[in-house]
Amino acid sequence: MDMEFLGSLVEEIDDILPQLKAPVLELQKQVNNPKYFARFGQIIDRLFGTCSMLDLNYFAEYFGMMKDICYKSRFLDEEAGQQAVLTLMKKCIYILGRLKESISNEEKTIALMEEVAKELKNASTVKENYLYAIRHGSVSIDPNEDIIIIFEKFKKMSDLVMESEHLMTPTPLFASSLLSFHKKLENPDYKITAILIDASLDKEIWLPLLEVVRTLRPGIPIGLVSGLPESFKTMDLKKIGVTNVFKYPASFETLQQYAVSILNGEISFDNHDSSHDTGPLTDKDDHPIELSNFIEMLTAKIHLCAKNPFDIYVKVGNKMLKFSLQNEKMTNEQIQNHKNKNIKKYYVKRDDYEQYLNVCKQEVARITSDKSIDFGSKISKTASLGAETYSYIKHCGIDKRTINEANGFVENVSNSLNGVLKDGKNLKNPEFIKSFMKDLAGQEHAVSVAMLTGLFLESLEAEDDIRDQIILSAFLHDIGLHDASEKIKSENEDEMNDEEKEIFYNHPLKGVELLKNLGLKNVLLDAIERHHMRLDGHGFPRWEKGSVNKVNHIAEVIGLSEELSHWITRASSDESINPLSMVKKEYFSEKIQKAFLKIFI
Repeated sequence: MDMEFLGSLVEEIDDILPQLKAPVLELQKQVNNPKYFARFGQIIDRLFGTCSMLDLNYFAEYFGMMKDICYKSRFLDEEAGQQAVLTLMKKCIYILGRLKESISNEEKTIALMEEVAKELKNASTVKENYLYAIRHGSVSIDPNEDIIIIFEKFKKMSDLVMESEHLMTPTPLFASSLLSFHKKLENPDYKITAILIDASLDKEIWLPLLEVVRTLRPGIPIGLVSGLPESFKTMDLKKIGVTNVFKYPASFETLQQYAVSILNGEISFDNHDSSHDTGPLTDKDDHPIELSNFIEMLTAKIHLCAKNPFDIYVKVGNKMLKFSLQNEKMTNEQIQNHKNKNIKKYYVKRDDYEQYLNVCKQEVARITSDKSIDFGSKISKTASLGAETYSYIKHCGIDKRTINEANGFVENVSNSLNGVLKDGKNLKNPEFIKSFMKDLAGQEHAVSVAMLTGLFLESLEAEDDIRDQIILSAFLHDIGLHDASEKIKSENEDEMNDEEKEIFYNHPLKGVELLKNLGLKNVLLDAIERHHMRLDGHGFPRWEKGSVNKVNHIAEVIGLSEELSHWITRASSDESINPLSMVKKEYFSEKIQKAFLKIFI
């Protein structure tokens, strides 16, 4: 192994050891203190990622096990179990010190691996004896448990929940990317009772989320956390589905009180003015079937604790039977009765549904365009979009100056691109870029890849005069997907049919065609065309038979940045994933691999 990287590992251990000792000292004073178990897990996660990157797989397995045990121990209330985990933590610090001393000596490293093998067995025993029944801290969700989805970018609320001495009920499920937020709302297995959104971000980020919630989970209560709650007094909160606005950052107690009040049905609101007769249901409340006049809705997506935003029907033979009125709550008995009859779909009138969505859409548009409304956000749109990646690379121990410099390049590129759109001189058809810039999920990915590319350029010591152009290429690398479906944009081939895969495989070439008149150098257009190609022949477009395998370093940087960005997004929903260990470094040239390792260790 390269001595430079071994030296970096030793430096990281030196940095981490004192941080690990602090929570152990606190737990020795009082072992029933969940936040210190969580803190140890968060810190040791850095070693898990570093050892994975350096192919020190045995140590990576051990540190990964310790991370999982510490996270689960937040919810351990048996003192014997807490003491057993504390003993493992002390041993982990000892092994880390030994690793620092022996890493450059193969014989000592082998001897230490034997000791680690014993500790893995001890850790497995503790896990089996005390933690086997603890679901919290893992990614599995019981279909019957109540969930509150919390969207945030800087993990302030996540940290509050993580470090609390109490469990939060309903179970919090965090989303830090627009894509993961969307997927969680779509999942019919999630019994979602409420939504909480960080409104301290740029309003162009959080306001559209309200429309997404209204579309996918009609009637579900939404809470906002804002730096200036008083600014919401000028709005009709009912129109955007908001029940509460809390001061940012909210306390754990505030979050818990809100969640429980939703669960108990104590918070409700009228969703829009009703033009319906809200008298009691009678035998006449059924209609001959006109399917084109109705919208089909899964029963799982109708919220139980709040008032219905519209009349709800079930299909009985050739008729639609109205069984629940607008502004009325459904009962557990009704839900259970329908389950027993295997009713999986409800229906609402198309006109009612569209009116319901339009009320929110119009209010969101008004708020977005009203420059006089100040929500107190000091975070730019670009910084808001890149916050998930910013938080992750900060967690990896990269210094703030380097991160801010990379983020600054992305801000410049985004501002320049907006300037080009306003000017329009160099674009024969600017509509494709306008379409791209309006797609928030696409923008989020673009900013993430561009920011990571900026880190690589810092590591590779690229010249300033070319950095902006390379970062612009990274920002626009997926422009060929600007008009594709959400499924294709997610780039998960397992979920695509053959037709969708064909569109996906063609997007680099399409992107180059769209960008030819933007003034990018040929080497940058080549990089966009080949950012999915790998040196060993993996990826696409496929190599032509007899051609010399050639992927320029810029294409490799963008390709590796994109791969890491995807794993960062997935890790936000699955804490068992360590993005650094998932990236297939071996598909890239030695120069790019070294730059990657230099950044992250």
